[in-house]
Amino acid sequence: MHIVLAQVFRIIGSIFSIWSDKSNDLKKIFWLNGIANLFCGISYFCVDAITGGLSSILAIFRNVIFYKWKEKRRFHFHGL
Repeated sequence: MHIVLAQVFRIIGSIFSIWSDKSNDLKKIFWLNGIANLFCGISYFCVDAITGGLSSILAIFRNVIFYKWKEKRRFHFHGL
């Protein structure tokens, strides 16, 4: 049963990942990619793949840091 649940979460995460690849807005890409990583992380936890789940969750934090850095850089350096 856990494997089926993990596959459902993985499919949902893949849909959000594809959706983020098709977007042009940086903020929308950030949110969609974060949701995709969350669902993929949950799918790893469902099959007791702890390191895979932690990697997906840490990717969310990495993306938050990158997004904040990119926004700060864009406003201070006029897009350079």
